[in-house]
Amino acid sequence: DWKQFTSKIIMKNQSPVLPIFFEGQNSELFHVADKIGQVFRYSLMIYELKRRMGKKIDVHIGQRIPFETIKEIGNLIEITKFLRDSTYRLDPSNKNSILN
Repeated sequence: DWKQFTSKIIMKNQSPVLPIFFEGQNSELFHVADKIGQVFRYSLMIYELKRRMGKKIDVHIGQRIPFETIKEIGNLIEITKFLRDSTYRLDPSNKNSILN
């Protein structure tokens, strides 16, 4: 689930967005922790970061999205969906997904 916090910040500051997709995934334990609660999830973030230290991570950077484009979308729920879709569209393994 993507939260609307980022969309709120974008709207408040009238900021453009640069979507960035990092390849990889968190451990199953991290996903379980996410279901249990935020404190447990945050405590495992350090573990997840440490697990990736020294390893290659592929990064995909999209086109800058002007604030005007985001503003036209209107409500925070739809903005959040748009940002999520714009980010996941950069995932090279999703070339056949409905997002493309």
